[in-house]
Amino acid sequence: MTNGGNARGFTLLEVLIGVVVLSIGMLGVAALLINSLQNSGSAIFRTRAVMFAEDMADRIRANSAAGASYVATTATTGVDGNCSDTDTTDATDCTSQALALHDIFQWKTRLAAPRTGLPAGDGSISRVPIAGSTLATYTITVQWSEKDGNDYDYVMTFQAT
Repeated sequence: MTNGGNARGFTLLEVLIGVVVLSIGMLGVAALLINSLQNSGSAIFRTRAVMFAEDMADRIRANSAAGASYVATTATTGVDGNCSDTDTTDATDCTSQALALHDIFQWKTRLAAPRTGLPAGDGSISRVPIAGSTLATYTITVQWSEKDGNDYDYVMTFQAT
């Protein structure tokens, strides 16, 4: 059955092939969207880890007299020494060492906060004095776990007095 070369329109087979090709393309776009959403969540955690490490570095620099009091393992929790003002109470007078323990307490609490922290968030701080100098090298490590079951960490090293 030929129509003498005047055929117009599409056959059913051509339409079905077009729909299949379009469907495969749409599945690819959906997969890319899902992948980008997963990676953006991971990027948020990495950004938070950097901010937490920078926050602790600023606290160490601001309270340089405490020095070794800022050393903390993942098991260290710090102490809520009431060293900062709140809406209802004024801060007590704290020594440099007490302020360092209070800073560690606040930092660890914020790391593990459900909404604004990191999943299974924790951190550690090490301090190595530099021979012949008043400076020390601090290493701040922020750790967390993501939904993929892997553990991640961000390590920041700096020198301060």
